[in-house]
Amino acid sequence: MLSAEYLIFIDNEGIKCNDEKTFNHLLQSNPEISIKNKKINFKEIVVDYELSFGQIADTERTYFHLVFNYKEIDKIDIYVQLLKTIKSVIHIITKTPQTLYDGVSIYYSNLAYPIISDIENIMRKLITKFMLTKVGIDWIKDRTPDDVKSSINSNNKDLTYLHNVDFIQLKNFLFSENYPVHKENLVKKLKEAKDITEIDLEDIKILIPNSNWERYFSSDVSIPKEKLIKNWDELYDLRCKIAHNKSFKITDYKKVISLCDELKPQLEQAINKLSNIQIDKDTRDLLKEEIANNFNILYGDFLSKWRNLEMFVRSKSDKFTLEEEISRRTFFNDLHKLREFGIISSQNYHNIRKLRSVRSEILHNSRNLTENEMHEAIFELTLLLLELNIENTDNSVEV
Repeated sequence: MLSAEYLIFIDNEGIKCNDEKTFNHLLQSNPEISIKNKKINFKEIVVDYELSFGQIADTERTYFHLVFNYKEIDKIDIYVQLLKTIKSVIHIITKTPQTLYDGVSIYYSNLAYPIISDIENIMRKLITKFMLTKVGIDWIKDRTPDDVKSSINSNNKDLTYLHNVDFIQLKNFLFSENYPVHKENLVKKLKEAKDITEIDLEDIKILIPNSNWERYFSSDVSIPKEKLIKNWDELYDLRCKIAHNKSFKITDYKKVISLCDELKPQLEQAINKLSNIQIDKDTRDLLKEEIANNFNILYGDFLSKWRNLEMFVRSKSDKFTLEEEISRRTFFNDLHKLREFGIISSQNYHNIRKLRSVRSEILHNSRNLTENEMHEAIFELTLLLLELNIENTDNSVEV
């Protein structure tokens, strides 16, 4: 049943319209409308029609309550024309008719939502498979950014994937542009270069912020990233109309079909290309760190400070590292040298090793760190940076 209900208040005091008879006369001022026995005849359709009226409390103003019911879906376009015509006629007596029920919008919303839901699930499939098979991070609530986390139903017990993430947030997993997490090393290298011959063009290119889509999918998928984002945003606006019971017309429904017809093959193509994507261990570790950095404020704060500490350890140990040791150089070897040569105390040596285990737990998801544990680790790391006189400003480090 395609129902529609309107509440009409008389705004124009110059028009006499205060009972059922005068109101129906007003509607029939349009020659295509005729009313008889609670039926409205319009063009080739007949619509059930109910009208009631009364007086607004504490005023002399009259209101009218209109109810329409129609069953023939194949002639819905004519029914919509009738409703538009009625609104046009009653505009004479009111500027603000109130819609109490819009069955046409519900009809088209019900047609559109399964199509939108399908494309949502394809996007989730792409993100889940990419992250779990190529990066290896379990997608649990503790790995989501705060703005994404706020869109998750707190009662949801399914931690296998961000299945309840808000629709618009999904695109951020693929399309948000981020600077590389190791940019501090590159910036330092650029600052130290004495002439252009000491600068590698590829190092400069790495500094350009890019998205996971650009890095891993753009070469195999024909549609430009900007077009994908625009389509997803438009689809989000249409989805919001459905979710918030806004007016949803046949043009909106057709737009949903058009957008999804364009998005679906592109996302499926990206899924099919996943097996071709190869990410080496170093890149995977950097990507894990980038994900953790962006997907949890506390993780990001800790990792930012930790990178400054790593740079300190490496820079200070440079003078103690022999050329033949460079190829097998590790963080712990460098750290051991700093203790051996008295650059750091034994206590700081053990504190750094302890904090290194926190970093490993963040990046390798060995267990879920609590908020209190993260605050404590950040506090200890901050004190350590101060004691070692390591600056933590704008992600740079002075040693």
